[in-house]
Amino acid sequence: MKEREHWLSFIDVKRRQNLLLILEELSSLLDKKNPNFIIIGAMSILIQGFIGGYKVLWDVDLLFRNSDGIMDFRKKEKSKNLRIVELDDGIVQNKNIGSLHTVWSFSTTWFNVDYIIKSNLFDFYNPLKRRKEPHNETVRFQNRDYHIILFLADPLDVFVEKIVSPRMEKELNLRDDFGVDIRHCLHMLKRFGEEEWFWRSIKMSAIEINRKVRLKKHLVQLIEIKDELGYADTKLPDSIQERINQL
Repeated sequence: MKEREHWLSFIDVKRRQNLLLILEELSSLLDKKNPNFIIIGAMSILIQGFIGGYKVLWDVDLLFRNSDGIMDFRKKEKSKNLRIVELDDGIVQNKNIGSLHTVWSFSTTWFNVDYIIKSNLFDFYNPLKRRKEPHNETVRFQNRDYHIILFLADPLDVFVEKIVSPRMEKELNLRDDFGVDIRHCLHMLKRFGEEEWFWRSIKMSAIEINRKVRLKKHLVQLIEIKDELGYADTKLPDSIQERINQL
């Protein structure tokens, strides 16, 4: 069996060192016993090896329990050679999400780091509910070791949240062939679509946030229009429709 490439190989070469320094910095800012933030989104599933094989403009999404969590994080002392630019005038609050967009840099390149609050989703993503330890990895890059210890969201929870999200609904209705989340989700369906544990887990996750009906609806839509969106070459398991029907 061909060995899978390391997740860092899917990051643009010029941004790799900056990302590693950012992840190392975040590791020093994390409360390891009671997480003050969780890395969610595509970066969390990339690092855990659930997606890959292509390069996109990756960013880092930090989920906080509430706005106080973001404020406390902003006040934490950070490395003197780290530059942070906040792109918003404070936390931008919409119906179910609050966000503060920032960019971080240790070099001449910048990396998007978004601070996020989502209604009731911190407990959904909280790794302590499954007694999961932080992701612990040492990455060797350009003759230096980077030590990463971070709480990463469960990849199947991320998959479910992406599928049922208002953004996915909009991308599906608009037939948006630039939707990056669509690409990530199709990649996971192609790779894990025949695995019983995959379907069992996403069903349980969807039930936990009361989104099972929407999960099924959006998956049906995605499969129906994937060729139209430019993913005709993404071959999904023959049993995929039956699996969706059984959700």
